[in-house]
Amino acid sequence: MSVSSGGSSAGLSTTSSRESAVQHLNKRAKAKDGGDEDEDLLEEKRSFQEFCYYCMDTLSAEKAFTVDWRINLPKIVLEGLTGFLVVFNPLVQGWDIDYNLWFWQIISWSTYHSAVAINRDYNVYTNVMYLHVAVVGLLLAGLALLALTVNKVQKSKELKKWVKVLHFCMDVVFTVGFMTIFSVFTFMFNCDFQANNNGGTNMHLHFRDVDCSEVPHLVHMIVGGIFALILGILACIMAIADTEHNPISRTWLASPSTETRMKIVVAKMVIVVCAVGINETRRAPTIIVWLAALYTWWLYFRQMPFYNTWVNISISSMWLGIAFTASLLMVLSWDHRNGDPDFHYWMTWNVLKGIFPVMVGGACCHYAFIWYKMYWTRKFVDPPPNLPLRKIFKFEYPEDVEIMSRAMRKFDRDGVVDPQAVELGDTILRAGMQYFPKCPGLLVLYASMLLEVKHDGPLTRTQLQNAMKLRPDILDKYRIFVIAQRAKRMKDAADGTMDLQSYVEFKRNYRMLARVHKEALQNQRDFWKLFMHSKTQESNVKKALKDLEASSSRAQMVYSKIMERYPNNGKLLKCYGKFLEEVKNDIGGATKYYSEGNRLGSTDAIMNMDFDLAGRKKMDFLVSMDLHEDAVVIIDAVGTILMISQGTTAMFGYSKIELENANVSMLMPQPFSQRHPSYLQRYTSTGDPHILDKVQEVVALHKEKFVFPTELGVTKLSGSGSDSVFLGVLKAMPVSMETVRVWVAPNGVVLCADQQFSGLMGYPSEALVGTSIFSLLEDPSAGEAFNEQCKAASPEDFAQQRIKTTGRFVGKYLPPVPCSVTVKLGGTQTERIFVWNVKRNDKNDEMTMVCDTHGTITFATWDMAALLGMSTRKLVGTKLDTLLPPPYNSMHAKWLQETPSVIPSSSCRAGVVVQLLNSSHVLVPVRIKVHQMEDQGRTLHVVRVTRAAPNALVEEKRVSLTCNLNGTIEEIEPAESQLFGWPAMEMKGRHVADVVDTFATWRQKIADQYFGGDVERCIVETGTGGVKLLLLAFMDQEYARPGGSYRVSVKPPDTDFATAIAAAQNTQHQVSPLLGY
Repeated sequence: MSVSSGGSSAGLSTTSSRESAVQHLNKRAKAKDGGDEDEDLLEEKRSFQEFCYYCMDTLSAEKAFTVDWRINLPKIVLEGLTGFLVVFNPLVQGWDIDYNLWFWQIISWSTYHSAVAINRDYNVYTNVMYLHVAVVGLLLAGLALLALTVNKVQKSKELKKWVKVLHFCMDVVFTVGFMTIFSVFTFMFNCDFQANNNGGTNMHLHFRDVDCSEVPHLVHMIVGGIFALILGILACIMAIADTEHNPISRTWLASPSTETRMKIVVAKMVIVVCAVGINETRRAPTIIVWLAALYTWWLYFRQMPFYNTWVNISISSMWLGIAFTASLLMVLSWDHRNGDPDFHYWMTWNVLKGIFPVMVGGACCHYAFIWYKMYWTRKFVDPPPNLPLRKIFKFEYPEDVEIMSRAMRKFDRDGVVDPQAVELGDTILRAGMQYFPKCPGLLVLYASMLLEVKHDGPLTRTQLQNAMKLRPDILDKYRIFVIAQRAKRMKDAADGTMDLQSYVEFKRNYRMLARVHKEALQNQRDFWKLFMHSKTQESNVKKALKDLEASSSRAQMVYSKIMERYPNNGKLLKCYGKFLEEVKNDIGGATKYYSEGNRLGSTDAIMNMDFDLAGRKKMDFLVSMDLHEDAVVIIDAVGTILMISQGTTAMFGYSKIELENANVSMLMPQPFSQRHPSYLQRYTSTGDPHILDKVQEVVALHKEKFVFPTELGVTKLSGSGSDSVFLGVLKAMPVSMETVRVWVAPNGVVLCADQQFSGLMGYPSEALVGTSIFSLLEDPSAGEAFNEQCKAASPEDFAQQRIKTTGRFVGKYLPPVPCSVTVKLGGTQTERIFVWNVKRNDKNDEMTMVCDTHGTITFATWDMAALLGMSTRKLVGTKLDTLLPPPYNSMHAKWLQETPSVIPSSSCRAGVVVQLLNSSHVLVPVRIKVHQMEDQGRTLHVVRVTRAAPNALVEEKRVSLTCNLNGTIEEIEPAESQLFGWPAMEMKGRHVADVVDTFATWRQKIADQYFGGDVERCIVETGTGGVKLLLLAFMDQEYARPGGSYRVSVKPPDTDFATAIAAAQNTQHQVSPLLGY
């Protein structure tokens, strides 16, 4: 996944051609006075979805009063009070409320639709509703205006203030006052719409003289319904926009749970709609109100949408009180005493007397629930090193991971987050990602933690890319967009950390800057050219002056924006000084910026680089480079690394700091690293290119000192001679399991070898350097003759792959391996290097690992290390017991010291399937073969490993017997099995009762009962010894309960069971495996 750069906070136009710039300027010239431009140069083209995300992010970024308790505390109180008064007010039929009480007169105005409806007439209420329509309409217009000016918000302090006011107003209307305003609109539908034969009158239930089926009330209902729907949609949008992406935010109402808050908005809408429709005859809505209130409480209780614990407890307890009130309303409506004034009075007082104890009890329960959830976080403190993270704790839902990760929200006295708490939260999130590997929301949450807490921009972008691969929903896509924007801003704001990818973006912005600068100069030239004529019209002068001022203002705005992002770029400061001098005529300001630019300095070769490779007709290899996957390296004329891409660090294992300003030869093995400076010197002196704009197969040197094949394409970006700057793109080549490579000098000395060849030979790559290739062959003389053939061959012979031979390579740990060798030409014609491409002819895919008698691994092939998820250097030196699951890790040391004279069939030395632990503590089934050898006076165990199928371990512990109804064993699979310590084929043709104790016992029982214990007579007379009945019984049982199994004992056919069991115990064999039917 790649996050679109179109969403950057200051995403600048990427138009690279002069024609498109001219077309844009022509459009500007045709625009009416002050008219909006068709395209803003400061923004890249976005999709409609990204544009909506950008608008929402801009609106949310200008929050006001997020920390002030004097604003947030009333919002929390009103959250519960408005919900309570929607359910408990005089307009809801059933409550006995004295509206004249002074206390009620005060609090009722929090849901003022009831106060207006009771104290005023229908016309006043209608006017109030249309006032709210106007307010919602104005906020909609504000959103539309924000969409039109969103690209200019970051450039204008006045616009920022306006957006802050807009956000505050929308927060009041769509969050704090949502239920109240929604009630104003829906109250218009409080009509008696029942059929006339059921007593329906179509009259409004409160304004009794208003007919709901006639104009104008019908129009009022339509308008109210439309704006109620708009209000609900905008409330959901506000819930999305105000999602908090910083897991350590200290604001009161910071909430990461977008989906939960949207569900709460919908539940509130249901409560309001149903509460309006409750009267004496319509009682069903009371059930819906109760269920919706209970569901809202459950969301606050279980999901805990806010980061602040006390905010969650307060609001959840208030909604429990609302659910309690709704439950009493439901009882009041459905009880047979409904209509009795005393009963209504009693139920009303029950609400007032019971709601506060219910809220206190709910708060205590919620606090205990939160304590219980956070209690389990201690399991993630110093977890066992061999235990996979996903097995530490069993999460119920992905939301539990986010809740438990709030353990990182531990601050010191100064408000700084505790580093140990951060690591605890990191561990919990990683465990959750392993437990729910298909959940993109957790990857997004982890990315936000990496960005806001650990300030790790590159790793944040990696997690966001992984999240996009899991097809996130629209809510997660918004979060990905916002976090990517913040990561981009963090990267741009960092001093001295511009990598290749951000520099490419800088060059795009710089080209756009050059266009607007040039436009201002052209308009200035056109203005002064008018005065070169003897006569000129005043209108032309005014128009030219207006164009000059507009282009100058635009250039000033673009300079300000880009300099805000790159404040320490020396070249940019000098360009701005030139703008002040040539366009603004500000000599003093220009001098200031010239001196600052000279002080910061810049590398002219880098600043003049042109990355428009596609426009320069470069080869596809360079044009198609991926800055995330490919290693892109920019060097100067002496080989100093100026810049690298993100993929370079991943491919070579070095950090960015280690590579930049180092020499590129550190990425090459000998002798190429030694010769590379002379190649550069030859080009700068003669200008004769040998590898420029060509794709070559080369070898690269990893930080861990192993070489690997890559494809290399090099081009010159700028400069000449000693000022040249080159760009190289390296793309990893797929590793071949059969073909290995070794680079040989004409005298037969090994210059370098890849990991596959070193594994074949049993030596580390560095140990092979300087060795004669002939010493590695079974027939050295044949190797010398083949080398003479290589030296005499022409380049065409190598190109057409005519130079080839066959032979046997002799490794340190393996028997001679038959191979085919095809030689390619490396180096140059004057300094030849022979690339031996060695292909195994035995089709053997075994991996090798060697350990000593102490269990220390002394050698391992690269594919063995890859199987275990480690590097070769890390695996070598590791103790063997760390690769074995318990209990074998503690039992194995004895067998390394003492090799048994007789190898049991169940031993790993017998070639059976075993399981190894990889670096993630996941069991990997493999089949191994072990043999011993002596090396310089020490005993070594050579382990040859082949990856086994996932079910191979089970299959190897099972023998299938096929017998007829008479009990005669006809087939055995696998026939060569030695599972029981003796050849399984010995059972073929024998009776099943001769080898399995269950059948033998049954046969003996039949013989004792009917034949006086004579088994032979039983067999002769019955033909099956009674076993047929038992087999049929097993078959019936299988039909009734498929997959059943029985524990039985197995013995050789000519041995009694007591003897077999004793022998098995002496030889430590298991003689009673599970035999399934």
